[in-house]
Amino acid sequence: MGRFPFVTYINRYVMEYEPYLAKTTLDEQARKLRYIGRTLQQLKEDGRIETVDPRKISEKEVGEYMKWMKQHGMEVNGQVKYLQAFNNLLRFCDNSTIDRMRKKRLLPKKKLNEIDSLTEQEIEHIINSTSKIPGWRGVKAKFICAMYSYTGLRPQALRLAQLVDLDVKKWEFWVRNPKGKNRYGVQRTVPIPPPIRLFVHDFLHERKEYLTQKGFHECEPLIPKITEGKVGYYSSNNFRQLKKEISECSGIDFSLKTFRASYAQMLKDRVASIESISKLMGHHTTKTTETYYARIKDSSVFNEINSIWSEPTDAKKCEIEFLAR
Repeated sequence: MGRFPFVTYINRYVMEYEPYLAKTTLDEQARKLRYIGRTLQQLKEDGRIETVDPRKISEKEVGEYMKWMKQHGMEVNGQVKYLQAFNNLLRFCDNSTIDRMRKKRLLPKKKLNEIDSLTEQEIEHIINSTSKIPGWRGVKAKFICAMYSYTGLRPQALRLAQLVDLDVKKWEFWVRNPKGKNRYGVQRTVPIPPPIRLFVHDFLHERKEYLTQKGFHECEPLIPKITEGKVGYYSSNNFRQLKKEISECSGIDFSLKTFRASYAQMLKDRVASIESISKLMGHHTTKTTETYYARIKDSSVFNEINSIWSEPTDAKKCEIEFLAR
């Protein structure tokens, strides 16, 4: 194992699960595990734990790591995520320490945070702000903001979309690249609602002109990237850079994923059923939708309850009618 058995097993874990997990998911897991490994190594050097070998890690090591997270001000939900990554590696090494601690209720539980979403007014402002970005960059900025906001697509689903995925006759979009494609992800169709259909028409017109200027008649990518006479797809980093520019133009700090939660919340606010929203989002259960994307707001609850109390009961109605005689 050498001096760093934790790192050795991280590498083995990554190689083992590479065929089964998305690269972004695996990269995030590896990043968290390397961070945990560095922390454990420091705890060992400080004499607080005895081993960093994931096969031999016990409740003592896990407990000291939990203390370290609390001492460094990590939020509860952050602690939960890092412990889950930690547990994935321990399970890979046939070590059930964290699972046993969970049964004993020794681990922190995830808190239900407020959903981060944008209002319809904020979305409208963001879309309008893209007009400040010149040329093709501004065209695609407006299109992706409109599409993400009103279809609930994940960033890569639109970034890697093909032109044929967009049906402007039926006003539908085929999600060719869902999260977990070829594993657990399900390809599906989502509707393109009336509020953004004009944006879609404008984008397709501008796209055609852009391709003509670059010497192309047509191409596969819905949002084509043309570099040195070659057509391809934009990278996730390209989209993040564009998002940063849109944030600066609009004065609103958001992420591309925020649009997805905003879409779900808008539907919920318009009284769509959680089952319908969940299906549109491509979730297997409504629990995921309610936990991370759409939840009834306190204001909606208060309005509903107040309206109930404002309506007279049957007994009160009879009393009013009697007094009116």
